[in-house]
Amino acid sequence: MQKDELVRWLSGQDDYISGAELSRIFKVSRSAVWKQIERLREDGYEIDAVSNRGYRLRGRPDHVDQAGLNELQRQMRPTLSLEQVVFAESADSTNAMARRALEQDGIRSGLYVAARQTAGRGRRGRQWQSDHADGLWFSLLLRPDLPPAALAATTLLAGLATVEGIHEVSGIRLGIKWPNDLLDPVSRKKVCGILSEVVIEDQSAALIIGIGLNLHTTEFPEDLREIAISLFQIKAQRQHPLQLLQAILTALARRLPRLAQPDQWLPDYLSNCLTIGQPVQVSYSDGRVLQGIARGLDHGGELLVEDEQGHTWTVRSGEVSIRGQSSPS
Repeated sequence: MQKDELVRWLSGQDDYISGAELSRIFKVSRSAVWKQIERLREDGYEIDAVSNRGYRLRGRPDHVDQAGLNELQRQMRPTLSLEQVVFAESADSTNAMARRALEQDGIRSGLYVAARQTAGRGRRGRQWQSDHADGLWFSLLLRPDLPPAALAATTLLAGLATVEGIHEVSGIRLGIKWPNDLLDPVSRKKVCGILSEVVIEDQSAALIIGIGLNLHTTEFPEDLREIAISLFQIKAQRQHPLQLLQAILTALARRLPRLAQPDQWLPDYLSNCLTIGQPVQVSYSDGRVLQGIARGLDHGGELLVEDEQGHTWTVRSGEVSIRGQSSPS
């Protein structure tokens, strides 16, 4: 009897289920059932035990674990079928976990979650501060039936889906700084970053979507205090990470089939984008700098910037910052 199997049975009950019944279901002794119940309690599960009635699951731990992921996998199956779900107490990065599953094990779809990342990465190779358990760090591995070129706008669509999932669970409406940062619209500090990778194999492509979300952090290191914020700091209320994860995955499952049809999702992205209409500066790797007003996005999701001479430039790379605001990237 595995812990996740017991969680699944307890989750499916509206009332108490007796130790004798659980013993019969799992073909183990009542003592073995009791020991597994105690292990779940140690993991943070709230389980009532009443004499002559049995056990009832009253609450889940305020963190992600393998048993919770296995239950989420089962619940998500009608909308998002995942071949593998993996939880790690510590990992270099969840994107690296996904890439190893793809390249070494041939996994076609999976979800990879870590309590801590020792080498989390952001856009343009930056380090992503995630070596603590106060966030939600995960990556989704998929093989969409789309040509590689159609996957270029994945980060934008994933940002929109993440905004929708967070709002559904917490009531917090974040804004998007093009292309991949989710900000608190009031403080303009960064709450969430998204890093998408396309892995080309022969004529097909695999997609890895990495999402890092600041959940319960109450104080950031000094070098991040002016640019980072957590959901708890926005709204003094702890959010259940598994509920957030499920809501984000559900929104992604709903949005991703329309990835190659930007007219189906780009207007919603624009309505949540904090960059449009703002004075921006684009810094290129060769030292060039473009300043102007962000006027919109083209059909492929690239940023359109109008300079002081009235010429419109299409920004496909480079570091974009909103002028007058510290960049949270």
